[in-house]
Amino acid sequence: MRLSIGLFVAAMVFTPSVSAAPADCARSARDLEARLTLVNGSADQDGAYRMIYLAARKGVEECPDSEPLGYLAARLAELGYDQDPRVQVPSEEAKRLAKRLSERHRASARLATVEARFAGDVESARRAVALDKSYGPARLALAMALLSTGKASEALPLTSRETKAPVSERVVRARILMALGRFAEAASAVQQRRTSASAEPEVWAPNLLERDEEEVLGLALSKAGRPREAKAHLQKAAAYGSAPASAALKGIAK
Repeated sequence: MRLSIGLFVAAMVFTPSVSAAPADCARSARDLEARLTLVNGSADQDGAYRMIYLAARKGVEECPDSEPLGYLAARLAELGYDQDPRVQVPSEEAKRLAKRLSERHRASARLATVEARFAGDVESARRAVALDKSYGPARLALAMALLSTGKASEALPLTSRETKAPVSERVVRARILMALGRFAEAASAVQQRRTSASAEPEVWAPNLLERDEEEVLGLALSKAGRPREAKAHLQKAAAYGSAPASAALKGIAK
């Protein structure tokens, strides 16, 4: 049934009426969240995620007060699924959607985090953290914003050294360690333990999570003077569309 996963998702997505009741909206959000777990390992992941995005986007219009539907729409747009085919760089439309939904749901740390990543500034990330200090992705958004301003030393303590930390967190930690010139530690941070997208605190398409993981591992190994090991990881990342990995491969002798 792998070939029909996209059609299966399309047939079972959001269906309430224009005047959907809150209970219908909540049920539809739960159904879409459940559909996400069915996509992993499918033959057409991008197609299935695109279908879920379209359903969530429709849900946002019919259930404007539903934060879960708003988050799904904003996050999947951030991952590039608002376009067909999926884009590597988020569209301006995705940015506008995140801003609109974040303003609609001002108490949502999840939506504030998506908007903060689009904004890329420290102030926006701090606002997301202030909404929910326990929400890891907001903390990571702040770490990346600090890194972008050259404050790697301030960003590093915001990431966990735990081997059980989600892949997304260890990728951010590795990027910060690389900025500090600690390349061997950066590679170790990503190599410690592999987890699945289902273990992440945010919605992630597995292929995109693996892209980032392989990219940062390959770059760290390359900078650590281990080009042979780096090459295989960079090739995997490049196959998933990583421009930094593709550029790094050109500098590694065949």
